[in-house]
Amino acid sequence: MPSSIFSGYRTILLVGVTTLGLLGGCGGSAKNSTAGSKANCTGPGVSSDTIDFGLIYSDSGSTKTTLLPFRAGVDARLGVENARGGVNGRRLTYAWGDDQNLPKQSLVTARNLITDKQVFGIVQLTASDDASSWLQDEGIPTVAALSTGQSSYDNVFTVTTYFPETSWPKFVRDHGGTRAAVIGVQFDPVSKQQKSAVVESLVASGIDITYTRDISPTNENLAVVAREIKQSKTDTLIVSATPDLYASILDAAGQAGVSLRVRIGLLGYDPNQLNRFGSKLAGSVIAVNSTPFELNLPAHRVFLQAMVDYAPQVQPPNQQMALNGWTAADMFIRGLEASGSCPTRQGFITGLNKVNRYTADDLLAPIDLSSALRQNPCFYFVQVSQDGSHFNPLPPAPQPLCGNSS
Repeated sequence: MPSSIFSGYRTILLVGVTTLGLLGGCGGSAKNSTAGSKANCTGPGVSSDTIDFGLIYSDSGSTKTTLLPFRAGVDARLGVENARGGVNGRRLTYAWGDDQNLPKQSLVTARNLITDKQVFGIVQLTASDDASSWLQDEGIPTVAALSTGQSSYDNVFTVTTYFPETSWPKFVRDHGGTRAAVIGVQFDPVSKQQKSAVVESLVASGIDITYTRDISPTNENLAVVAREIKQSKTDTLIVSATPDLYASILDAAGQAGVSLRVRIGLLGYDPNQLNRFGSKLAGSVIAVNSTPFELNLPAHRVFLQAMVDYAPQVQPPNQQMALNGWTAADMFIRGLEASGSCPTRQGFITGLNKVNRYTADDLLAPIDLSSALRQNPCFYFVQVSQDGSHFNPLPPAPQPLCGNSS
């Protein structure tokens, strides 16, 4: 991945060279406005021909390698939009900042982008309460791929929110699980929120939690963890950690003789991870928040071509984290469309709050952005093949497994 693409704060203008035929257009509306009044429509981040927003994601720390494709997915979606002329004739640009996967640093980065860079709004990988509260006070439209909190903010729109709901226990029960060990990662806000939501969901549905722990990603004796899991007599293991750590935990559990009916990871839907850890991940399951690539929808083909055209540094392109970037950028574009030909921050927030069925052209199960919680209790589950070489979507695919708030 060329270092020049991911170095320092700067503004990037993505100019498209190829126009892709999208499913009625990504986000679903035409962009054929005249330029007559554009010069009069200015505000923070808005000029007569561009809209500048802020991009926040983790470019450092233990999760850097896993999360880098997120920005590439954003680049791909913007590349497509700019090739079509932008939103109402305005091309999309961004300045970016590193939140170091820390909630408090996310707030510092957001303030820098809004106050110093004067961007229109924020697209980020993870929404945390630290930044979201300040962004709401300032009236800043914000879109995030993931949320680490359950608080609802009128200005923050999230593709995936982890909250207690019934799809997790349903999947576990359907596959013979009755006693669960759930593992998270120390000092990782996303991991801790995922773990908390899963534990609460399982407990509410009567599945015993036999073991739970937040482990160090670098200094943990996994052999000890595996022995403790075995002693707990669990039959289900759910891990919210990076793919390498998930694979190492599974390997340690296997060496300790832990007998498991259900093994679920919350990250790792990426062919690169199979190349690295396929033998350790064989037979395990990954929970996926978007339609699996194996279903090969038209929207998948649009995304994959866009990655080739605008983010060729990410190989292979069919990575979940890249798709997370694509859908977050797509939702932001949908908000700009809803704001009208003269975009304002409040117009974005008001308009996107009226969208009651957002799917990113069927890449996601429908999300009702007009509801108070904007939650989507739906997941796909893909299983790593027994030879560790590929993923297989599990039933009820091609439909997601959906639940209700527990």
